[in-house]
Amino acid sequence: MENKYISKYRFVTGEVVKVELSGDIANEVRNIDRLEANAARRYRYHEVYLNAANDYSTWNAWVVSEIDEEIRCSFEKAMAELTDEQRDLIDALFGVNPMTEKQYAETLGISQQAVAKRLKKIRKIISKFF
Repeated sequence: MENKYISKYRFVTGEVVKVELSGDIANEVRNIDRLEANAARRYRYHEVYLNAANDYSTWNAWVVSEIDEEIRCSFEKAMAELTDEQRDLIDALFGVNPMTEKQYAETLGISQQAVAKRLKKIRKIISKFF
């Protein structure tokens, strides 16, 4: 069975053209599309949603417009309950340049299990507000 892939191109004029690809080219285009979609998903997750953990007191207008006021208030209250060390952990694991639990543990000289336990405690604190 031959591998086929139909790619759509949308021009600024509104015209849509479909191009049928097959074989190795279809596989490569499909793989590139998958990688681009995954990169966009990671960007949205880290840059938009979790970037608020970096400095929860200064929200830019775009983020505020995207997040319901009640959720924003709950988030600020939850972050206020955390210690500086706990906020640093959130920033390290979910910030712009995220680390793995193991990498973060190595920087502190503790075990990965200790980091996982701290993260579990943070989730428990935050869950009270949502």
